[in-house]
Amino acid sequence: MKTGADWHPPPDPKMVKTLSMGVADLSPVVPATATWVKIRYQMTASLPGTDLTARLWSGSMEEGVTVKGPDGEVFIKLRQPQNLSYAHPEGITLKLKVVAYKNGPSENSGKSPFPLV
Repeated sequence: MKTGADWHPPPDPKMVKTLSMGVADLSPVVPATATWVKIRYQMTASLPGTDLTARLWSGSMEEGVTVKGPDGEVFIKLRQPQNLSYAHPEGITLKLKVVAYKNGPSENSGKSPFPLV
C-alpha cells in the first residue's frame, strides 16, 4: 500500500520540456591539444515567448554551463578533446561557433587561460 510519502502527482504537461541533445565535433577547427574554447552562440525560438536557454558541456553534463538569451559568448573547458555536447528545449534553434581556443593550465589549477579584458 502506498502512503502519502510515496505518492507524487503527475507532472504538469506545461512544465515538461522535451530536450534536443547532441554532440558537436570541433576537430575541424580545434586541435586535440586545446583544453579551452570560447564559443559564440545564437538561439532563436519557433514560438514567441519561449525561454531561450541551453546547456553546453564537454565531458560530464554536471560540469556544463547554462546559457540564456538570444546570443552571447561563453568559455568551456574541454574535458573531452574536440567534443562539445549541448541540450536545449524543442522549438529552439541553437547555432554554435568557435571564436577562440587555447591550451590551458594544468588540470588542477582551475584557472581560465583567457585573460580578463
